[in-house]
Amino acid sequence: MRLRRWWPLLGIVPAFALFLAYLRMARAVTVNSDGASNALQAWDLFHGNVLLRGWTLSDVSFFPTELIQYGLIQLVTGVTTDQIHIAAALSWTLVVALTAWLAHTVTVTSLNTSTSAQLPPTPARTQSATTASPAVTDTDDPDPGPSTATASPTAAPRRNFAATLTHGGWLAAAMAVAIVLVPAPGYSYQTLLSSPNHTGSAVPLLITWLLIDRARDRRWLPFAVAIVLAWGAMGDPLITFVGAAPLIVVCAYRALFARSVRGLDARLALAGVASIIVSHGVLWLIERVGGFRAPKPPIEFSPTSAWPDRAHAVTHMIGILFGTTRPGIQSPWVETTLQLVRLPGLLLAIVALLLTAIAALRGTADRVDAILAAAIVCDLAAEIVASLPSDLMATREVVPALPMAAVLAARVVTRWLRTAPAAQLHTRLAVPVQSLFAVVLVVLLIALAGYAPPRAAPVEGQEAAEWLRSRGLRYGLGSYWVSNNITVGTSRNVTVVPTLSGDGRLVGMCWQTHTDMYDPAKHDARFALLEKQRPFYGTPADVTTQYGQPVERKDFPLYVILVYDKNLLDGFATTC
Repeated sequence: MRLRRWWPLLGIVPAFALFLAYLRMARAVTVNSDGASNALQAWDLFHGNVLLRGWTLSDVSFFPTELIQYGLIQLVTGVTTDQIHIAAALSWTLVVALTAWLAHTVTVTSLNTSTSAQLPPTPARTQSATTASPAVTDTDDPDPGPSTATASPTAAPRRNFAATLTHGGWLAAAMAVAIVLVPAPGYSYQTLLSSPNHTGSAVPLLITWLLIDRARDRRWLPFAVAIVLAWGAMGDPLITFVGAAPLIVVCAYRALFARSVRGLDARLALAGVASIIVSHGVLWLIERVGGFRAPKPPIEFSPTSAWPDRAHAVTHMIGILFGTTRPGIQSPWVETTLQLVRLPGLLLAIVALLLTAIAALRGTADRVDAILAAAIVCDLAAEIVASLPSDLMATREVVPALPMAAVLAARVVTRWLRTAPAAQLHTRLAVPVQSLFAVVLVVLLIALAGYAPPRAAPVEGQEAAEWLRSRGLRYGLGSYWVSNNITVGTSRNVTVVPTLSGDGRLVGMCWQTHTDMYDPAKHDARFALLEKQRPFYGTPADVTTQYGQPVERKDFPLYVILVYDKNLLDGFATTC
């Protein structure tokens, strides 16, 4: 069997090395209550509560995606902060591996055929292609596009350095990996290597595009696409906007352009529609039979006057993801070097996006390339026109754009290297291009292996958690960002359940909580832990108004703990 069929298996060792490097980076991020809440839900899921009855999740449930991942990891680690770091490192390792795989498939699906796609279909060429070099095509698709056009021996470029490099897709895979390989410290670590956010949502997206690229001649493909997209959308509604919607638009356009309603494009468009129906239907059914509740995402349009500022914020988010906006954590010369190394990847992605968009409108783009371009545009445009927060922490909303842009850039550049213009330049560019690319990879690998970020405190509010544990206080109420994370950070030795400030009193929080958390028959809450800078989660005045003066008060720079000699859950109000 040829080596290229085994290359995914050969990638296990470097993938494990990447996982260890990403785990070190993930441990530089303090665990917050978002990831900790998911850890508690996963534990409940794997211990009999399959539908998470009693839970109110966030507007991104992660139910069949990261919660499954968390539960599997907990079989080894238990509910600990390190399982959150392991999950984050594993997710990004999967994203990098799938990015390389999808970029590598460019040779299987289009490199050997793209050179003849733009040739006029003269009888001589058609006959030559038919008799001399038959290609595997989607016989049900009347408009397969460049990715499935029949190769012509008369159009094949002569073997040169570009052809050698692109043989087997290694150059494409290496280029894509170079773009996503090294997350930048700071916001990039917090976005890509912490709580689930939307990072892991890139996995079902990349799997879907791989299926479309590799299984285009399989009749079960539309069903598989619908299932994978529905699986992803159940865990993260972003998949609908960045996966199903682009698939529907691109494939419907291609079907109309080809004047065919029975080809593969039409079936893939229907698969996208089916994924939306299935994902919404399953979530509705789960809630109807008493399973978890998940609030609807607050999706609204922002005022048009805000779009320029939001677009400016999105450019900063892109810089964070691509590593061209550095956080000022490392030495200036290191930051400048890494910026220069990462800048070509961003520029190539922009050029590839523009070229693919033009080709897609003309009906000449590769199917997967067109879908990738549309998905990237949908992701970035949604962030610009939506009313969601647009600060740098919102970078998580556009994370899937990074691996997809890396794949698109690698596929477009690799395909261009097999064209006649590239063949004419190969003599002059061979050594410089190979040398430059080698330098870039070396610098990135040095940055990956050489930078050892300091390990962060296990959880936010670590000092408050240690004080509570030292005093034997095991159950209490608290502000959201010092609640479930402390529960996980102390391995349940101290449990803090989230609260809000409501009409001058503490009330239960219907977000990442279980109804049993507030049951006075099951729990005896003896303290309230509050954040001084986030009064909307509760204030000392709320607590004293509700329960009177505490028997003890402990102040920290950012937190205050009020201790009582009675169960604070007696008569406690919750609307969940």
